[in-house]
Amino acid sequence: METEMDGSTLLVTGAAHGIGRGTAHLLAERGARLVLVDIDVDAAEAVAAECAERGAAEAVAVEVDVGDSASVDAMVADATSRVGRLHGVAHIAGIYPQSPMTDMTDQLWDSVLRVNLTGTFYVCRAVARHLIANGGGAIVTTTSGTARIPYDDLSAYGSSKGGVISFTRTIARELAPTVRVNAIAPGPTIVTDAPDPEGGLTDLIPLKRWGRPDDIAEGFAFLLSDRARYITGQVLHVNGGRSMH
Repeated sequence: METEMDGSTLLVTGAAHGIGRGTAHLLAERGARLVLVDIDVDAAEAVAAECAERGAAEAVAVEVDVGDSASVDAMVADATSRVGRLHGVAHIAGIYPQSPMTDMTDQLWDSVLRVNLTGTFYVCRAVARHLIANGGGAIVTTTSGTARIPYDDLSAYGSSKGGVISFTRTIARELAPTVRVNAIAPGPTIVTDAPDPEGGLTDLIPLKRWGRPDDIAEGFAFLLSDRARYITGQVLHVNGGRSMH
């Protein structure tokens, strides 16, 4: 029986853990061929095996440092040599360090911007060149509610994710109509089997629970699919109603 992603070859960055792993699992269950990339390639290999068990047409792992231009270009070249044409990317890789602004080092600021914002540029540029040359496709980036709602100790992270929103919307205009570009903004998400924290932030979420990786994965799957064929330049907030626009 055909599933939604049959015939699609999709690249997932940050696929070794958390939301990236959850997204890989969901896309596998819907029949996609997958290229799973992460700086932790051993963990990505393990996720590739999990995806094969969940129904992926094919799942391969490729190592990448998204904050390094040459590494990203080599990753896309390696991926396409192994699986052929890509139809889209879920770019989820990122880091989440916290520090009060007055204590933040130059190195921490630079590393957050390098991975979260410059890394988004590197991945989108490399994948967009491939998609344009092969008839089009979809790009989905990852931003955050912290781009709009300030949180203590997240000035670098929030700044990087605010930049991702502006970048996503701008390239959506540049790449249309050949490539659709959208973003997912996950809300508070628990990536382990731990129960939701009681009180605090949970009380501020209208649906009264934190997200799980499979909740966020549904957003990526939708925006990568043909069901979203008339959607570009948008930010989809998957956050239980934590922010409403």
